[in-house]
Amino acid sequence: MVTPLVRRISECFVKPHGSTQVSNQICDLTPWDFAMMSMHYIQKGLLFKKPATLVDQRHFIENLLEKLRHSFSHSLPFLSFGWPPSDILSPVDVPPIVHSFFDHHRAVNYDGHTMPLLSIQVTELVDGVFIGCSMNHAVGDGTSYWNFFNTWSQIFQAQTQANEYMTLQCTTFHVE
Repeated sequence: MVTPLVRRISECFVKPHGSTQVSNQICDLTPWDFAMMSMHYIQKGLLFKKPATLVDQRHFIENLLEKLRHSFSHSLPFLSFGWPPSDILSPVDVPPIVHSFFDHHRAVNYDGHTMPLLSIQVTELVDGVFIGCSMNHAVGDGTSYWNFFNTWSQIFQAQTQANEYMTLQCTTFHVE
């Protein structure tokens, strides 16, 4: 069976807003981090129905990227083709096309020394949008992964609801 291909239209590198001094600090890995080096990147995605009122798709994507920059500063101090969503959601097994929705499919955490530690790919479907995120375990675990996604969502929703200022609800754990 031939695996369908995703055609890449554009690519960009997003940096957090503000100071990146924190990102230049050395972060010592724990024994658990070393044990995770041979594991695959955390890869999760969200599938959205395309908004009916979406007039300017380019503006929508630029807005998404801008809010991603804001999310980085809160969450990570170090740091078009013809497939409808129904074709992706209905099978019991994962269709091969889904692997192309992630930038780092098959990457293991050890690859993080030469690859980005976090990668987000937005894929346009016929009537939907898939946001795939790949994150190295050295950056965070599953909880911090979803905290990041939720922060991004809160910032984006606040912008669309015309809230200039918002308070992010997050819990920080520090282990000494």
